[in-house]
Amino acid sequence: MSTAPTPAEAIAALLARGEARPALGLCLQALRRAPTDRPLLSLLVRAALAAGEPDGGLALLEQLVPATGQDPGVSEAYGSLLALAGRTARIKDFRTVAEAVDSLNGPACRVMAGVHAALGEGDAVALYRGLAGWLEAAAALPDRPDTVPPVALPPAEADVPPVAEPDLVCFVAHHVTPRIRKLAHGLRARGLRVHLVIDGLMPPSPTDDQGYDPREFDGLTHAPGPLALWRLLRARAPLAVHVFCHNYDNWDGAMTALLLGRPNTVIDPYDPFHPSIAPQRFDGPGEDKDRNRRILKLQRLVYDNAPALCLRFLYPHLTRSRLADRPRRRLYFPDMAWGRTPTARKLSADDGMLHVVHGGSFQPERTHGTPFSGLLWLAERAEDFGVHLHLYAVPDGRATAGGGLDLRDYQAVAARSAHMHLHDPLPYDQWLDALARYDLGIMAIHPPDTDIFVDIPRPREPRGLWGNKIGDYLDAGLYTVCSWRSLVMGWLVERYGVGQRATCEEVVTRAFWDDLKARLLGGDGVDLSRGVAALSVDRHAERLAAFYRTLT
Repeated sequence: MSTAPTPAEAIAALLARGEARPALGLCLQALRRAPTDRPLLSLLVRAALAAGEPDGGLALLEQLVPATGQDPGVSEAYGSLLALAGRTARIKDFRTVAEAVDSLNGPACRVMAGVHAALGEGDAVALYRGLAGWLEAAAALPDRPDTVPPVALPPAEADVPPVAEPDLVCFVAHHVTPRIRKLAHGLRARGLRVHLVIDGLMPPSPTDDQGYDPREFDGLTHAPGPLALWRLLRARAPLAVHVFCHNYDNWDGAMTALLLGRPNTVIDPYDPFHPSIAPQRFDGPGEDKDRNRRILKLQRLVYDNAPALCLRFLYPHLTRSRLADRPRRRLYFPDMAWGRTPTARKLSADDGMLHVVHGGSFQPERTHGTPFSGLLWLAERAEDFGVHLHLYAVPDGRATAGGGLDLRDYQAVAARSAHMHLHDPLPYDQWLDALARYDLGIMAIHPPDTDIFVDIPRPREPRGLWGNKIGDYLDAGLYTVCSWRSLVMGWLVERYGVGQRATCEEVVTRAFWDDLKARLLGGDGVDLSRGVAALSVDRHAERLAAFYRTLT
């Protein structure tokens, strides 16, 4: 006794006989009853292509999306039908959403996988399916992703790279930071070539990215989106691919590189981004908090699955892989000094007074309503202490409506005191030159109770942090004063005699500043040469090169 064919078998038979339109009609009927059936979805695309009528399938799938909860198979079939129908504007919309990876939009990546499947571009299908897998896994995690078991993610495909280039390192970044420039400088001095890939929608711009010179790299390429980056990396076989991530960007670049499945992919996060360090960034409602929680989930997946990390901070309990079967290499590599020799004449040589400087991200007290978020405590007392404060403030956190910093309190002090100086932010290389005129660089000083930092995007627990400014201060011949809570920074500057830690009780006393003035301006001053030699990037670049070699 013969059995009736299944809908899929009946549709396949119609297609085999060249009866495309009846096959399409039967497929539409069957999908209304089983909207997530993968064989039926595949047959829908085939039937629509054969009949030259993708619009009916598109209309049905658009109706099915709410009921299916954006099923991966439905999303991919929808993308294929969009491609067959030539809906370029709609495809562009999905591509935009898919490449805004911090939105955790796995369905958009599934749609793009379907688009490229219809176009016969298998490499792109592998990428977007891989990204969708990452994003879907991240979306399923709770807001505190390290409280649940780790998720192991496979590479997108078995990648066979071309001929090896053992003297080449590929840097991948959204922005060119001083850290990237310094690492490139050190590696090139060791005989390695460094090719910089700027991934993202914005093309590389030396003007926008702190005035770097493209000649600091052996090659510079723009990869406008994950697919361009994917294809570029698949075509090269460097010693290492080193991906630089900031708190808010380039986790898409990290995922794209990791999907290649190569053991020499190194992820380099800029700062720790975790509720235990700065809970105010994650707790409560708001679009920013929602974004931060989404990125935290992506970051957790990257930390668990990355084969290698290069870290400028020390919080090993946050960055360790929780997957016991995944080999992991780790290198601690804080931002170093260039090793420059300053030649500028110090202002103190003319007036005999200690000149203190702070520059970079700044969080004024008026904006946040919190004491010790900025340096107003020093600005208001500088004249009493017999010192000058020079401030080069860059917006960070919540700025004013005009997009800048609310520095009215500092402006008021500067108007009545010749010891408070407000300067405009400078391009990085000019900043290094300007620094050399001063004597001491100061970091933010934490109060005993950091719970007052309730509304500041500053880490409450800075013990493992590292600041790029320490290297800048060394290059300019400046002594460093950092927070008593900054254990790693404090230990290193004190070990090499180039700085010290201080409490908020100490820094508001005249005796503290008199002691610094006596040591820095009296006699021969403080010899910083040991610290410059020990903490210059040229000295440590071989460690990084050797680290790369252990990965292949």
